[in-house]
Amino acid sequence: MKINKDEFSGYLKEELNSRMMEEREELKRTRKDLTTPEINKMCQLYTKPETALITEAFQDTILRLLENGHTIAMYGFGIFDMAKLPERWCPDPQTGEKCIIKEHWVPRFYPGKRMKVAVKKWEDNKRRGIK
Repeated sequence: MKINKDEFSGYLKEELNSRMMEEREELKRTRKDLTTPEINKMCQLYTKPETALITEAFQDTILRLLENGHTIAMYGFGIFDMAKLPERWCPDPQTGEKCIIKEHWVPRFYPGKRMKVAVKKWEDNKRRGIK
């Protein structure tokens, strides 16, 4: 089952709201918590602990949706899904004997176009010696 952007943002908001309500009383909104200028520009409203909560909520939302068998597609970023690998024979590295690996599920990530362009741009600049 594929999750669209609105459904995913709803799940993420739900997860984030529950975490923020728990932690909000302990957190202080001070500018000292933001150390780098990049973080300062991007997250003027959030402290480091709040940003950590946002990141954890994002990860937990993706993991929870994958556990329920959903595919998460984020335009430009990529697609998270799961694939079922069939049963196969594999040599044991210590003994060299052939053993059976049972069928199992593995997570997959397909990068989106914007991510591919960013990596390609970095790779080209690295080759040319541009920082």
